[in-house]
This record gives sequence, C-alpha cells and structure tokens, in this order.
Amino acid sequence: MAWVCSSAHICVALAIILVILATTSNGLNDPTINDAHLLTEKIATNKTIIVDINGEGDFKSVQAAIDSVQIFDVMINDVLMQNEAPTGVAYTSQNQSVAALVGADKVAFYHCGFFSTHNTLFDYRGRHYFDSCYIQGSIDFIFGRGRSIYHNCEIFVISDKRVSVLGSITAHNRESPDDEGGFVFVKGRVYGAGDQVYLGRPKGAYSRVLYANTYLSKTIISKEN
Repeated sequence: MAWVCSSAHICVALAIILVILATTSNGLNDPTINDAHLLTEKIATNKTIIVDINGEGDFKSVQAAIDSVQIFDVMINDVLMQNEAPTGVAYTSQNQSVAALVGADKVAFYHCGFFSTHNTLFDYRGRHYFDSCYIQGSIDFIFGRGRSIYHNCEIFVISDKRVSVLGSITAHNRESPDDEGGFVFVKGRVYGAGDQVYLGRPKGAYSRVLYANTYLSKTIISKEN
C-alpha cells in the first residue's frame, strides 16, 4: 500500500500497490518479489504500479509513482495538523507557515484541527467540506481557490502586531466570474484574542466568501475606521 505524506506529517493510504523491482548481482530482476496480482487480491487494491530504476517498470522512482496518483474522495477524521515554524519577515514568503494544503477534489475533514500563524490552511482547489473543525491563524490563514463549505467550524484569530492590518481570516482567489470557487461558512464561531482583525481580503477581482448564521465576536472589525 502506498502512503502519501505531507510536510505536516499527514499520511494518506492509497489503494495501490507499488511493486519495487530489485536487481540481483548478476543484473537480473528477482522474480520472487514481483507478485503483483496476488498482492492486489489480498488487500483489495485496484491498481498496480511497478517501480524499476532500470526503466523496465512504470516509473523509475517511488516518488514519481506516488506523484502520478490522482487522489479524490478522501475523508479525514480527528487529525491535528500544526506548523511550528517561527513566523518570519512580514510581507515575504518567509512569513508563510502552511499547516495543510488541500488540492484534491471531494475531500472532507471531520473534527480536525489546523494550527499555525500566517497562511495556515491552503484551500488550494477542488470541492472540500470541513465539519466541526478548528482553524487558527493570523493573516490570510484560510486562502486559495477552493470551492469549500466550512460547517460549524471554530475560527480563532491571533493578531499580528508587526503589521498595520493586524489580521485577516480569508484570502480567497477568484479571477473570473465563471469560476465556481468560493468559501462558505455556515454556523460555527469566529473569535479571537487581542486586537480586532478583518474577516478577509480578496486575492482576485471576483473573490467571494459568505458567512451564514455564524457567530462573529467583537474581534472582527465591523466597518472601516
């Protein structure tokens, strides 16, 4: 079974067999390990990928084989994802500390936690559903092009006193009116500690974020000062 692991130490098991062909000292492939059909039947997988450094398989490296797999229809329960990298220089790439990047289609998270400061959750693209999750950050900590629903989630804001805008929750990117992307927050709570912050800022001309039946604390700036 293949495992795809992120920098946040989250691994996803795939229903795929990676068969790595060994090469003996006489240069011949060892036939005893290439029993893909039997392995496939044993663990009910539906695809076999052969990795051979000599080019006699589907790929020459394990990483190339994993990268070729299209992941979708994933459900993740009760997982905490945290990036403990120190916050770097403001307004630079050093300031980003992504805890999770979600780029597959039809991915659901239930009772999960996402912890970081800047750019915590990269909701990159695809249809995603977050239910009863906890997301913490300071500036643009839910961002991307995703088409996502955040149901009954807790959004906790930490202000960043190094910048004039002390914080913003979302930074959705939608560059065309035909783009179906958008963030929808239904129920749940938005609150924080310290100074006031903005609900979000657009990263595209047609960015859209909707809050429905959601509790907004005094942490949120209600109008321009």
